[in-house]
Amino acid sequence: MATVGIFNVKESRTHAWIRNIREIVESSMLFQTVYRDLVPPGIGYWDREVGKTLPQRWRWSDHAIDLARDGSLSEPSISGHGATGSCAGWHFDYIIKDDLIEEKHAYSEVEMSRVWEWCESARYLEKPAAKGNELWCYTHWTANDIYIRARREWPDDYVVYHRLALEIDPKTSEEFSTFPERWTTEELQRERDDNPYRFSCLPAGTKITMSDWRLKGIEEVQIGDTVVGFKFGDQKNRSRLTPSAVIAIGSYNAEVFEYHLSDGGVVRCTEDHQWYNGKLVKGRSRYSPLLGLKRKHILCRVHDIVVLPDDQRTIGAYLGGMFDGEGSVTAMNGSDGASGGCLTICQSTQHPDVIPRIRASLNALGFKFHEYWRRKDCPKHGDRGMNYDTALFILRDSDGGEERGHGISLKSRFLQTCDPAKRDQVVRSMWGGRWVKEKVAVVDRRSIGVHPVYWLETETGNYVADGYASKNSQRQNRPQAGRDRGFDESWLRGGSIVIENGEHLFEINREHYDPALSEVELEQGEYAPIRVPLAWCAKYLLWDPAPSEGSEVRREQTARNGLVAAMMDPWGRLFILSAKGYREDPVSMMRTAIHTCLYWGIDRVAVEEVNFSKVYRHFANYLMSKEFRSESVSFIPQKAEKQSKDARIAGLVPPFRTGFIYLNEPECRQLRLEYKEYPHGTTRDLLDALAQYKKVLFRPSLPEEQLPSWAARTSGSTLHPGQLDAVNWGI
Repeated sequence: MATVGIFNVKESRTHAWIRNIREIVESSMLFQTVYRDLVPPGIGYWDREVGKTLPQRWRWSDHAIDLARDGSLSEPSISGHGATGSCAGWHFDYIIKDDLIEEKHAYSEVEMSRVWEWCESARYLEKPAAKGNELWCYTHWTANDIYIRARREWPDDYVVYHRLALEIDPKTSEEFSTFPERWTTEELQRERDDNPYRFSCLPAGTKITMSDWRLKGIEEVQIGDTVVGFKFGDQKNRSRLTPSAVIAIGSYNAEVFEYHLSDGGVVRCTEDHQWYNGKLVKGRSRYSPLLGLKRKHILCRVHDIVVLPDDQRTIGAYLGGMFDGEGSVTAMNGSDGASGGCLTICQSTQHPDVIPRIRASLNALGFKFHEYWRRKDCPKHGDRGMNYDTALFILRDSDGGEERGHGISLKSRFLQTCDPAKRDQVVRSMWGGRWVKEKVAVVDRRSIGVHPVYWLETETGNYVADGYASKNSQRQNRPQAGRDRGFDESWLRGGSIVIENGEHLFEINREHYDPALSEVELEQGEYAPIRVPLAWCAKYLLWDPAPSEGSEVRREQTARNGLVAAMMDPWGRLFILSAKGYREDPVSMMRTAIHTCLYWGIDRVAVEEVNFSKVYRHFANYLMSKEFRSESVSFIPQKAEKQSKDARIAGLVPPFRTGFIYLNEPECRQLRLEYKEYPHGTTRDLLDALAQYKKVLFRPSLPEEQLPSWAARTSGSTLHPGQLDAVNWGI
């Protein structure tokens, strides 16, 4: 009798499948008749008719079942297990490995490595090991996940029969479903073409709260934008709002539902879209979809959406102007200004008509406020020389939630209503404190038909939509590296280094050249050249060092030292001269960095401060003083950013999309591969290194303005392209 082991990323799923098998064996008279020899004693209808029951020691549970068989085997006939679980001492004739990884593995090298290590060690479970039979059912999550890795690293160990859900008939060249009983060909084609991912989404017009607390339609949000997200607290830190970068966007068509709330509000979304439900208890889900309202659902309102009538817009603009001239955000006692503080407007009786108008404007817009008077002869004023009485208006929350208007809801309403120029002062005071204004219940829903819907993926995994706390929209079904995470292969533009009259130039490929592409305003008849001398450009070596601490190394086992030699021309175009990843010891890595600088005529290296100080600083000092004494290369540490690596890389989308980045194709093959595979590739070190350019590379002056400085720097000639250009150009 054969034995079968079923494995899945979640053991509970295998138990559900075995439960279904049990139910079929127990209830299907057809199965019992056809496969009578597989039916355990006490299960068949012939046994039940005479009152015979299943033996007490017979394995017949959701974890494992025994079919009719001899007692010489210790393994159950069919058993369910979790991936990375232990099955010591068991062996199987057939192994079914179904979805051994899921979304979390795509974004964690540690999680992916754990499953791969299990896959390697679990090969002994085959019986016999050299001729095992396995069925792998899976969805690809990355360009180097365990399924691709298994086929690459075990090429001679297995005879592989690979079947896609949609195959192509070699005779007719038409697609067909390999499992038509489950999916028709039309269904699979529609799934592939219209919905390569399955998402929970929001329709056009949904207002997303940006990090400056302005509102933007979800259809207008772009990768690299920053929205209001939130982080959950722990024993030391409380939950709070925080800026969160958008790292992926997309859209498709889906049925949209309109949900009516107990506070009178309305949200529109696909029924599987998840919202924050206000639960902070560890182990309980903080997000839940609304679905069909079969149970009570709660949404958390962060702030109101203000819609001003036309007659109030002028009043709001007037009040915003008064705040710009006479207003402020007070600091709370013991606060650094990052949270709390009151909104105040101050005005003296020197302008007697202004105070009544401020008061009337606040009332007209529905703001509650306290009005205090400072008398000119008050002893507290000391020698300030006040000649007039002064009125101080302190705004407070209209719901009475905060006595003096420290609340986020009040400040959001003020920003939407008045749009002051000093918006930044108000925004800085809104990232701390209680941010859930109210928990509201969902009372009703109705379908409003099929519409275009949009999804966002943010750095924190959440954002604020229509004033309510929402979860990220993405739920992956089939990965397509790069496209839906912001990068498109069609954005890649290239060129090469050419030499003309002894001068090194970067020549843009003619099919990628746009003469009007420039950050500086071009006058009529002017254009950005197709060839740019290297000497005209500002250059930097961008270095993303590999982790050095033990825990970091284990967490990022595939990380490399990323070295990107980049330059920017006077028209603001960015040229990548070289981009390569290295796995070398610190001394060799330092030599490689210096040699790269000398080759391209670069004298400055931007490198992350912490790793450089821990590992490389002493080697840099030693090598520059001993081996490269006549050279000048400065290492400029960069402070570590609070943004995640994905958020930093997302900042590259706008310049790639608009055509401002060009690759020196012979030297940038590794960067091109990372770009095409992102975010599911094995590495992203070169992209992360390139993302530093915004902090250090700036558009240089036009060539005629550079002549005196370049001429002053020319002394002798070398074979290095950057330095050679400086010599020739200065003559």
